[in-house]
Amino acid sequence: MSTSRILALATCLGFLVSAPCSALELYPTTLKLDQDKPVTTLRVRNTRATPVSYEFSGYRWTQEDGKDVHTPDRNFIATPPILTLKPGAEAIVRIGIISDDDRDPNEHAYRLLVNDISPRGPADRNGLNVRLQILLPVFLAQAIAKPEVSLTGRTASNGRLCITGNNIGTAHAKMIWIGNDKAKAGKIPTHHYFLAGSQSEVCVDAQPQAQAKLAFSAGLTSAYQHGVKVHDVQTTQNSVVALSGD
Repeated sequence: MSTSRILALATCLGFLVSAPCSALELYPTTLKLDQDKPVTTLRVRNTRATPVSYEFSGYRWTQEDGKDVHTPDRNFIATPPILTLKPGAEAIVRIGIISDDDRDPNEHAYRLLVNDISPRGPADRNGLNVRLQILLPVFLAQAIAKPEVSLTGRTASNGRLCITGNNIGTAHAKMIWIGNDKAKAGKIPTHHYFLAGSQSEVCVDAQPQAQAKLAFSAGLTSAYQHGVKVHDVQTTQNSVVALSGD
């Protein structure tokens, strides 16, 4: 894993904005915990020109009926839970799980919510109201952490290509792109997780194309592996779509 810090971007009025608007650095952006020592650290740095305050809270992360579900979890500890940083200041937040069911053979997934609770100054009231909210993935690994995902593609009624992933493995998998190995459309970046022992679906923009059936593939990775593995996507319909990526 690279030691460079990752710049986390904020959302201003629903739009993704650049560093001058958000200016929060977090490292790492994916947190891994071991069963023997379920504690790790998050480095936080304020690159704004004004003081900022953040609140940290944890949620158990599951997937039900193909959708992400976040449930507050008292076993998830963030210390300190509230942090105020001066301009240019950096601090460490300790993340841990104080109790967990070790009888479950699957990895447990959580998300850390980083919430901007800084007081609004005069400049905020006269301009954009910037409120940073970030969900970072946190994984508590079991003895064997290995994803095992099968992917199925279908064309939705609105023309989008929808990929369903069924993960019967003991660890998560993250899909970072979906592509077509016979077309020139390239790869469409995605950011979707298939949690251990769960099934979920992600859809990407596509365009109908009256040609023979094409084969799709997807790039999967996880917090426990280096590089990206290419997985075939089994299609369930004869209707064809051409990916609209560059």
